[in-house]
This record gives sequence, C-alpha cells and structure tokens, in this order.
Amino acid sequence: GRGYKPPLDALPQRIIASHPLPDYPTHYSEGVTVQLCSIRLSSNPLLAGIKHLNRLEQVLARNEWSTDAIAEGLMLDYQDRLVEGTMSNLFLVKDEHLLTPNLNESGIEGIMRQRVIELASVLNIPTEITTLN
Repeated sequence: GRGYKPPLDALPQRIIASHPLPDYPTHYSEGVTVQLCSIRLSSNPLLAGIKHLNRLEQVLARNEWSTDAIAEGLMLDYQDRLVEGTMSNLFLVKDEHLLTPNLNESGIEGIMRQRVIELASVLNIPTEITTLN
C-alpha cells in the first residue's frame, strides 16, 4: 500500500555520486568570506549526525545569498549554538586547540570531520567536541 511504512522485505538503496575535486585557488591561503544564516537547524537527536537526504534547512540557508563573494553560510540551532556550514563541517582553532561542535541534536557528522579529528589525534593536536556559542 501507500504511506510511510516500508514493506517487511524492503532493501536499503545506496546512492553514490562521483565528481572531480573543486579548484581552490586562494581559499586555503587567504580564507573565505562567510555569512551567518538566518535559517536555523532544528533539534532532532534521532537524526543528528546522520548524513541523510533531507537537508532542506541547508538548501534554504544556502539560498540566502547569491553572490560568489560569499563562500559559505554558518548555521546555528534554535539555542544559538554554532553547528555547521550549509555544506561543510566546522572547526575552530582557539589557544592551539581544535574545537568542533557537538552534533548530538543537529548537524552532519561527515567523513571529513571524522578524518580531521583522527589526524589531529595522530598529530597530538588537542581536540574538543563541544558546544560553540
């Protein structure tokens, strides 16, 4: 029938996309311009961290600017905590420590985020997963 309940014999579907790496001519050496988005991330602990296909909040937030001068939008949750970019994970360096937001209520725990945390550990860079207000 119709509706949201899947059949008992449902099989998961995987979607894989492959694209060439983007060209970053000066971003790594000169930084990028970002803006704080007005769209907020809602809290949903059951989906927090999972990279699923429902990213409407990020799509709406990305549509807040149309200039190429802005490379990324930073997203807060409804408690004014910094969570992520519209299309990127977030890391801050403070007092020689690497900080990244706690994603227990919203946000995406991406593969690159995991890799950066692992590499920081190998390089003995103190890393803290924390609330960023």
